[in-house]
Order: sequence, then C-alpha cells, then structure tokens
Amino acid sequence: MGYVGPARANPAEGIHDIPEVNTMCIEIKGHQVIYSAVDVCVFSRDKANIVKKTLSEKYGLNGDDINIIAIHSHSCPNGTTASDRGFNEHNVNESFFNIVVKAIDETVSVCLDNLKEATAKYQITKVEGFYSNRNDKKAPYDNQAIEVHFIDHANNTLGILFNIACHSTVLGPTNMLCSSDLIGTIRTKLKERYHTNIIATMGAAGDISNRQYRQGDDFTELARCSSGIFTQISFTNDFKQLNINDYANKILDFVIDYDNTQYFAKYRQLLAETEAILADPKITKDQFKLSATSKKQFENKLKIDHIHREAITNIHDFGELTIVGFGGEMSSKFGMMIKNKNPNKLTIVITCCDDDIGYFIEAEKYGKYYETIATEVPLGAPEKITEQILASI
Repeated sequence: MGYVGPARANPAEGIHDIPEVNTMCIEIKGHQVIYSAVDVCVFSRDKANIVKKTLSEKYGLNGDDINIIAIHSHSCPNGTTASDRGFNEHNVNESFFNIVVKAIDETVSVCLDNLKEATAKYQITKVEGFYSNRNDKKAPYDNQAIEVHFIDHANNTLGILFNIACHSTVLGPTNMLCSSDLIGTIRTKLKERYHTNIIATMGAAGDISNRQYRQGDDFTELARCSSGIFTQISFTNDFKQLNINDYANKILDFVIDYDNTQYFAKYRQLLAETEAILADPKITKDQFKLSATSKKQFENKLKIDHIHREAITNIHDFGELTIVGFGGEMSSKFGMMIKNKNPNKLTIVITCCDDDIGYFIEAEKYGKYYETIATEVPLGAPEKITEQILASI
C-alpha cells in the first residue's frame, strides 16, 4: 500500500523482513497506558477502535489510554485500513487484520505480566545528510532522533522508545517484497546494539523523507541510509534523566466538514496539467511517481461530493514527558511547534496514531506541493488544530 501502479494492486511476492508488533506499557497513577506500534502502512480509526475495544474488554484498560500506531512503511502489508484509502482500491484483508489484533493482544499480555519498576533517561541526536524536507532541501525540518530508555533497579535496560521524523519510504514503488523499510531496519539495529526491545515510531514527517539524498530505491539504498542514520544516533552518549511522576490524558477531536464540489473545477484543471506532465517523454522517475499519484488523487477527489472527517489527537502527559499521538501525517513545522512548546519537558510527537486523516500541511504550501493535493484537510484547518494542541499541552 502507498504507491500507485498496477503491480502494487497485487499481493507481495515475498517477505524480506517479517512484520512485527512492538508494545510498551507505562503504569502510573493507576493508569496502564499502552503504545502498540504495528508494521503496517496506516491504521484507520474504525480498525483502531476495534483493537481498543478488544483490549479494554479483556484487560480492563481505558480505551483513551490505548494508542495503536502504524510505522507507515509503504512496503508493509495492507489490511488495517478502509479500502477507499488505498491508491489501488485494495480490499481489506480481514484474515490479516485478525492476525494483527491477535499479535497486539499477545504483546499487551506480555507487558502487563512483566511490569517492572523503572527510571527513565533520554537523549536527542541530530541526524545530518540522509533526509530532509523532501520538497526543499534547504527548508527547515525536524532532524531529531529521540531515544527514551527505561532502566530497572539493576541498571538493565528494559526497553527503548525510539522516535524519528522521517518517512519510512526508502524502498520505491517497484519493490514487491514485504518490508518495514527504514523505521524497521533502524529498529533492528538498535535492538542488536542494546539487546532489548524497541518500540520505533514516526514523528511529524509529513514533508520529510530521503528524497533529496536518494541514491536509489532498493535494499542497497535502505542499507546505506539506515546504517548512516544508526551510526549517528547510537554512539552518542548524552543522556539526561527524565522524571516520569504523574499522568494526565486529553483527547482532541476536530471536525472537518465541507462541500467538496466547490473544488471540482480546480481538480479538473490540475488533473489536466498532471496528465500533460505524465505525457512528457523526458519525465524523471520521481516526477512520474508524484504525477501518477497526483492523477489518482484528483480522480478520487472528483468522486467525493462531501468531506466529513475527524482529526484525533491523543495527548498523554507523564510529568517531564509528553507524548502527542496524532492520527495523520503532520508536517515538520507543526511537529516542531508542538515539541518546542514546553522547553522544560521532553515532548514526543507520534503520527499515524489511531487514524489516517492524511497530510496535515501549513497554509503557505497549499497548491505548491503534492502533500496538499493528497490531503482532504482544507487550507487553514491544520493551523486551527495545532492551536488546540498547543493550548492543551
């Protein structure tokens, strides 16, 4: 899922790395807060709610304390989202979805049965030379890789929460092997280094990828890119103590509702322009990928008369740590605004959490870049939603 093309409407031709579920539980102030990161492209809200209901009924958990996260690799399996969200109109694979629910259930059970008292420490490393704002290499972007290590009384690392603001899309649309791509590969390297469990998540990377530094789109490039990032993040040793001593939770629900027919004339104009680009025999590989995807997006938009979506944000405050789970692909600008709001706290933004609302991009970029074509979030709405998040944290 995630790329346009007739081949991508077919099943994978093999498994390069086995998809995983990685789960963390933080128990504090009588709450058991669950984060489950699943190796899938996206998780729709209705599917996430099924998982939350299953876990709530079985373990007595509060649904608001459960976060179902997709790592957003475009080479991951499909089956956890509604079929109309995929470019190739995939049907939901219910058998795969049931496997995912069972895997999440098993990891939650292991966490709840093995809780240990812990302290926490963290470090932030700035990554250079492997990814950037994918539309403008010179534009600001979030280059922070965050590690939170949970340590027991014997100074053993129980597990690590890892967060990086980069699309897990090194592998291109011709790849037909199942893979967790960049995030999964870095996760494996971290696990081998620290000999512990890793939950790896994507930050506010709506406009961030390795596009500007790309030397290919195959597993050779994935090895180069992941190794380069891993080398930068894993051998610094600048850890700070993190006091996790409290808990508060707030869910924000922002309704997006508008008449889509008012934009049909504009969609038709842009569709014609996109088709002209695709007809150019000198088109580059990246231009073809973006234009082919844009064409599909405009065709889909012309089929929808009315848009009604809800943007969900799940905010968990643990004292000196705040985790903001957002149900879409937030741009780096908004992510950094949220992360910098409270300078005395570590704030982590986890995207593709509990939903798939699409791209969440600032107003000045509308009409300029693909992300604003692909989204159903109208101009100006991301600013309003970000204001609510900033006020809440």
